Amino acid sequence: MRSDKIPNNLKVAHISPTYFKDLIGGGERYPWELARALSKYINVTLIVFGSDRQTEEISETLKVEKYPAIVSLPPLLSNTNPFPLKLSFLREINKADIVHIHQFNTLISCLIIGYARTVVPKLRIKNKFICVTDHGGGYFKLSKLFPIIGKSVDLYMLVSHFSYKKFARYKDDYHVIYGGVDTSKFRPLNIEKENNVLFVGKILRVKGIDNLVKAVQGLDTKLKVDAKLLDKNYLNLLINLDRGNKVIFNFNATDKELIYDYNSALVTVLPSLSDIFPLVVLESMACGTPVICTDTGGMPEIIEDGKNGFIVPLNDPKSLEEKIKYFIDNPDESKRMGANARKMIFEDFTWDAVARRCLEGYNELLNKGNKEG
Repeated sequence: MRSDKIPNNLKVAHISPTYFKDLIGGGERYPWELARALSKYINVTLIVFGSDRQTEEISETLKVEKYPAIVSLPPLLSNTNPFPLKLSFLREINKADIVHIHQFNTLISCLIIGYARTVVPKLRIKNKFICVTDHGGGYFKLSKLFPIIGKSVDLYMLVSHFSYKKFARYKDDYHVIYGGVDTSKFRPLNIEKENNVLFVGKILRVKGIDNLVKAVQGLDTKLKVDAKLLDKNYLNLLINLDRGNKVIFNFNATDKELIYDYNSALVTVLPSLSDIFPLVVLESMACGTPVICTDTGGMPEIIEDGKNGFIVPLNDPKSLEEKIKYFIDNPDESKRMGANARKMIFEDFTWDAVARRCLEGYNELLNKGNKEG
């Protein structure tokens, strides 16, 4: 989107349940990175929730407003589904032309949509629109009981075409903006590839790590697992499956360690049973390392089989083993596919590219509002 198409003084409020500084994950990093990229073009306020009240003036066009909330009453209330202690954050919404919510199934999203559409119905007349980008998190299912909540969203800006299945009941159209990666941070290092396979993510059954552990048992390789430990029972299962002592766990990997592991691995493997769009795919590709993923979620929208990685069937350790062995036997293919992956990132998956796709969606809404007005 050209800068001359951007409305003057456009103000957008992005809403994220959690600040990425408090809980680091793809669903937390995404709103921060997008807000930062958008602030080059428009005024952005990122509203987050946590233990205290803080204001951070990041730049003249980017501000972070953190509001206190209850985040420790599981399973309903948590970091990813907070209960705000004060409603003063709604004042920030009143200042914005567009409200962009991250994570749909949260109490926060329902409050904001209800406020904008019920308590203050004139907001629509003022060209204040509501957008939603869902990352697959949250636990609050009020939207299922009251479909009007989903139907009140003006535009779903989704991270993959796959994720539209969740919202097709509400809207006939949507806008895909995908995700991005910081290419100055996640980049190739001047190091040699090691005979390693890498998994990055969370220790959860839905990630399908057990299939990957099974796949490497008979191979001449090590499996590095850089992960957040969220399910101890599942971890015990993985340890029991690792009869060949192939797996190396790191539950506190720093970004520096993570970037090294991306670069040194022959391939990053994501054997997920369901994943709408993991940023891990982009991080690995930006470091010049190909990806093996399962044929599910939004991952096949990014991975081109045989060009920048491979796509394998769900729950198929044998297929995983075959593709991993291919890279062990053909290390030059890891470099070739990795170079293709890096090129693709620069073409379509920098955060600036995501911001421009997002701005196109904003512009469509504003133009629609002007015509209706």
